[in-house]
Amino acid sequence: MLFLLGGLALFLFGVRLVGENLQLLLGPRLRRLLASATRSGPRAALTGALVTALAQSGTLVTVLTITLVDAGVLGLRQALAVALGASVGGTLTVQLLAFKITHLAMPLLALGLLLSWPRLLQGRLGRIAIGLGLLFLGLDTMLGSLQPLRGSLLFAQVLAALAQSPLVLAAIGLVLTALVHSSNATATLALAFVSGGLLTAEQGVALVIGANVGTTFSAVLVSAHGPVDGRRVAVGHLGVKAIGALATLAVLNSFMHLLARLGAGPERLIANAHTLFNLLVLLAVLPLGRSVTRLLQRLIPTPPSEDTPRYLSADALDRPELAYGLAFREVLRISEEVESMYALATKALQGETTHAELSLRENTVDDLVNAVVLYLGRLGAGQPHARYVALFGTASELEAIADLCKRLARQPLKLHAHGSRFAPEGSRELVVLALELKERMHATFTALTLRNAPNESGPHFSAEVAHQRMLHLYRLVASEEAQRSSSVHLDILTVLEQIHTGLRRIDVLADQL
Repeated sequence: MLFLLGGLALFLFGVRLVGENLQLLLGPRLRRLLASATRSGPRAALTGALVTALAQSGTLVTVLTITLVDAGVLGLRQALAVALGASVGGTLTVQLLAFKITHLAMPLLALGLLLSWPRLLQGRLGRIAIGLGLLFLGLDTMLGSLQPLRGSLLFAQVLAALAQSPLVLAAIGLVLTALVHSSNATATLALAFVSGGLLTAEQGVALVIGANVGTTFSAVLVSAHGPVDGRRVAVGHLGVKAIGALATLAVLNSFMHLLARLGAGPERLIANAHTLFNLLVLLAVLPLGRSVTRLLQRLIPTPPSEDTPRYLSADALDRPELAYGLAFREVLRISEEVESMYALATKALQGETTHAELSLRENTVDDLVNAVVLYLGRLGAGQPHARYVALFGTASELEAIADLCKRLARQPLKLHAHGSRFAPEGSRELVVLALELKERMHATFTALTLRNAPNESGPHFSAEVAHQRMLHLYRLVASEEAQRSSSVHLDILTVLEQIHTGLRRIDVLADQL
């Protein structure tokens, strides 16, 4: 049993090593690829399958998908298709293991050692090769550990009892996968047991079917205290998998006949069952995408908005990639609040009263930023990461911009208190400049969602501010209104320039996230 668990540990560590280093190599490209899945369900599913096949991390795809849903980049229907497509792409590892190439474990480990030179892509290719070697070594260890069980009378009696109920085996697969957070690990165990003659093919398939339901529990738990759209994606993924599993178990004999037609040995049969089940669920749900979306919206209605953190979950802190994704989602929410504050500030420049609402929103931003900072502090304790620092910097810049928005809205109040007003031309110029910055802010925050920097506009805006100051100086000679409002007018130009500078700093940080 110790060798069995040790082999499973090697397998899981290999999966993690391969996935993390592939993500580091391809991370920004994968995010852009995932964000492009906005046109149709089939394209979204194909994108999800491709991203997961490359990254070998269902967790990464889940976090990114829910983040893009909350940011409005992906719709609920497309996100569900991405999640189902990711389930298909995630079966690539088990398909690879079914080729019976465990003898490559040692050569891959040796190759990984040779490729671990830091100057060669920071040693990531070497760690990927080592991870693949550990995958095969783990499977080989599990296969070897099963030999003593073949002669066990007790084990034979347990298997005989389980054979009477595929549903019980599916439930075991579900629970095991929920515990180890990897359907591939459970499918690999099933492959090892079937290959070793300890389980029949039908029992192994039942175990795999349950595993494909259990793998959806992680997303449900992570999204439990998150936004409503994220919960809908997670619950929808669980629901369609559960219905698909019950339907497949009800016609298990027919499913086995279909697998038999695909040929090959018991290892390939288990791998094909893993892939085929997810593919059939995907094909069944895609045509019903709109109906499933409407049903999820009815089952999980949109709750009233709250001013407390929506995404920060203490339960995710032991999984750094998930916790970082949740913190990133909270920062995106802060950016939305800041953008709303700036819209209110521009209305104040046009004579509307928005100070009270701005104060409430500023308090919300301050509280959210403080929560994100504390969360990142707990996440990075003992293991500081450049991404954490960049995300902390982004949150701090957003808080500073929120303060500037409130300061911007206060400027016209100074004039009103003294019975003064802006010169008509000066007022129009300020509003036009403020609206131009509003577009720039929207571009920055949209790019932040994709963790990319937008096109450079720094020199143009700075030149425009300088031009505005020159025009104001010309008006001072002939306009008394310009003279009385000069101090406030120049303060507004300074605040707009400071906001733009903060946006440029966020642009720089976005590439580091």
